[in-house]
Amino acid sequence: MLNITVRDAQGLPEQAHLSLKIGDVRRQMPYRPGASFRFAAPPPPSFAVDVFQKVGSASISLQDIPACDGGGSGPALREGNVDVLLSTGSQMKMSLRIAAPGGGGSDNGAAVNGGALEASEPDAAAQAKSYLEGHAVQKTLQGMVRRLLASQPEDPLGFMVCYLQETGGRDPGDRRTADASKPAAAPAAVQPRMASAAESPAAPSSPEPAAGEEASEDKDDSPPEGPGLDDYWPPGFPADECPESLPDLSAHSNMCAEVLRSDPSIYRALRSVKTPLGVSLAACIKTGVDNPGHAFISSLGLVAGDEHCYEAFRALFDQVISSKRGGADPPTPQRIADLDMGKFAAARIDPSGRCVKRVCARAVRNFAGLRFPTACSREERRESERLAASGLAALMAASGKSGEYEPLRRSMSYAPRPGGVSNARAAELRSLGLLIEEPDSRV
Repeated sequence: MLNITVRDAQGLPEQAHLSLKIGDVRRQMPYRPGASFRFAAPPPPSFAVDVFQKVGSASISLQDIPACDGGGSGPALREGNVDVLLSTGSQMKMSLRIAAPGGGGSDNGAAVNGGALEASEPDAAAQAKSYLEGHAVQKTLQGMVRRLLASQPEDPLGFMVCYLQETGGRDPGDRRTADASKPAAAPAAVQPRMASAAESPAAPSSPEPAAGEEASEDKDDSPPEGPGLDDYWPPGFPADECPESLPDLSAHSNMCAEVLRSDPSIYRALRSVKTPLGVSLAACIKTGVDNPGHAFISSLGLVAGDEHCYEAFRALFDQVISSKRGGADPPTPQRIADLDMGKFAAARIDPSGRCVKRVCARAVRNFAGLRFPTACSREERRESERLAASGLAALMAASGKSGEYEPLRRSMSYAPRPGGVSNARAAELRSLGLLIEEPDSRV
């Protein structure tokens, strides 16, 4: 594995892309200080560096490209010409042929003026991420590993098989849709360990619904569990205190790892520091150490555990924030609040109504004196809920309007509404884009 890091570059045009080529393998990305290029190859005697600059762009809607008969059983092909506006003001014409995977035609890709375009690695990575998230694979594996480590059975593989059979491949802490069928029973030798891992006897299976009844309600009234909802930290890099030596980050691609690789003294200087609320550097960099990331999908690899982290670990946070902002200076601590609603324009964003269906503005802030969700305890999360619910109630009373705080399903922390909302109500809120889901990790 070869890792080439571009520490700095002078004289590059704005929005330049750097490309490094070793043999037949090319890696490229928008330039930013600390950009890393990884190659699965030994150090070569030489390699090529190319600098690209965007000369034009176009936003293309598939609806504007006519469909044609692809002669197959899949989706129809689309063929047509599009105009690309160049930075010089002139236009470039392109002929496109588009086929969805599995569609008709002899090729499942796109051709531009006869040149085939194969799926790029970022596209493949995005498709893989979409697949894993769409099928809740990561959440299921997290729940299984959590139970495995809590129980530590003699037969871990058998335990995992029984876990998947018992839960139907779904994390019990996130049953987003009810399952009317009974879960497969685990063997007697493993079932007691499952109950021990949950620190309570196994809940009885829900009875089969009678004729005419709907099995839409989740009968499990136990409070949700999982990273971000309890005091559990996933295995990996410790969250309470950093080890003496910086872990090997040579294969990591996130921005935090790049900063620590370029200046290991930051780790040595901050590894024993804690904020007034008890957040350590370990809690902030754990996600970046445990998740190497992807060379084409750059992530921060760093989270703040409370409001004091930006000052206590400034040497690290400032560089990561600067890298995220393309090398610009980090923002000042003072923010300018402008809540004048009259400054919103009345013009429609999309007069045609074809592209924009809804606009949602969400303001997210944290309570002073409490740790952020990335590091807070169950008690702090419940205190945040109490403050939010009481504040919203006071706001409704002062404005003369009516409203109700609705906790998540199976939540038992809000006394006026034990058990939270029903499945049907949660589905309704989700369809309206108003449901704030429970976290599936501490990041």
